[in-house]
Amino acid sequence: VDTEHGHGSGTCVSPTGLVVTNYHVLEHEGKLQQAGVLIGFPDAWDEPPVQAFTAKVVAHDQELDLVLLQLDEDTLGRPLPAGLTLPFRPVGDPAALRLGDPLWVGGYPAVGGFESRASISLTQGILSGFTTDGRG
Repeated sequence: VDTEHGHGSGTCVSPTGLVVTNYHVLEHEGKLQQAGVLIGFPDAWDEPPVQAFTAKVVAHDQELDLVLLQLDEDTLGRPLPAGLTLPFRPVGDPAALRLGDPLWVGGYPAVGGFESRASISLTQGILSGFTTDGRG
């Protein structure tokens, strides 16, 4: 995810191009970049992402530090091809999570769209607790 003022990781959560990222990735001086966000996908697991699409914000929650983006065109301004299928990881069922469940987080920290040769990072952890703030 590459914006006018920074970059970060995101996760594609649908084959049609819904991407989840952090609010702080798109925020600059109190304003959220709403459109023209560049999205890249890797051609191989050990290669950095290649910018291929632009996206716009479809939902956000600053308090939870989350943004949902929708791919809307390629970087040349053309509509997404019919039948485009993207690599994605569907959102799971949070009610199915249990303490002690293994967790994995993958991403391309500090890569953004700058064509560096840094590879993917993978972090493993264990679910150690829940927040019960009434928001679900």
